[in-house]
Amino acid sequence: MIRTLPFIKAHGCENSFVLLDLRRERSLSLGKLAAKLCDKAAGIGADGLIGLASSSRADFRMKYYNADGSPGEMCGNGVRCLALLIREWDISQARSVSFETGAGIIRVSYAGRSGGAEMFEVDMGAPRFNSKDFRVPKSAASSSSRQLSEVTLRGRRYALVSMGNPHAITFVTSDIDPALEGPWIEQNEKLFPNGTNVEFVRVLSRSHLKVRVWERGCGVTRACGTGACAAVVAAVSKGLVRSGPVKVSLDGGSLLIEWQPDGGTVSMTGPAVLVAEGKTRI
Repeated sequence: MIRTLPFIKAHGCENSFVLLDLRRERSLSLGKLAAKLCDKAAGIGADGLIGLASSSRADFRMKYYNADGSPGEMCGNGVRCLALLIREWDISQARSVSFETGAGIIRVSYAGRSGGAEMFEVDMGAPRFNSKDFRVPKSAASSSSRQLSEVTLRGRRYALVSMGNPHAITFVTSDIDPALEGPWIEQNEKLFPNGTNVEFVRVLSRSHLKVRVWERGCGVTRACGTGACAAVVAAVSKGLVRSGPVKVSLDGGSLLIEWQPDGGTVSMTGPAVLVAEGKTRI
């Protein structure tokens, strides 16, 4: 017997996801399903698979898998799309909902419509600078849990920031193709035992960054929400931008990020757009 599940496809700044309601599903192999559905030639095509599940710690649980089938702790653009699914399918019309994720409890608030898209504000939690995701040499490690550690790789300085998932951020003066350096950085097991996301950042002004992304388990993507947050945290920490709202331009759109360097949480505001919905075989 062929089984099917309803799905939606949505994107946040052209970072695209297949989303499923898994609250009544118990036996799916989500890694294999993610690789199948995210395949752009033989599947629906997306950067990741997101499942909505039940939680005893929050309103819902977010299950996230990269396009290659590997699990991820959290996805900033994806959690906005998951909040969109909840509204579209009338699972909840609450203005604010919480999600249990591998990066902790994330709260998402509905922020109205703008430019034809539903907008959401996300409390991303506090950034982490000394994370188990980084094996930083003692000579490069920060002595403070609130200060950046930086390493030099292939002649570039990379700041290390965890938003519950790892990020290596380098500041550049011209556009860099993420595919040229991203794979080698991601797979540097000596520094990043679980791999890392990589951001190439241009400072356009004291309140504006341009970010290009190599995502762990996906490759080049049009946007990365946690990557935008990590880039702003690194830029504020280095005194390159102000601590007020910072516009982050990505290949697929823009996000508004705010972080105060006093141990506070990171706020991210951005769109979620419904692309399609239907049923998929599982």
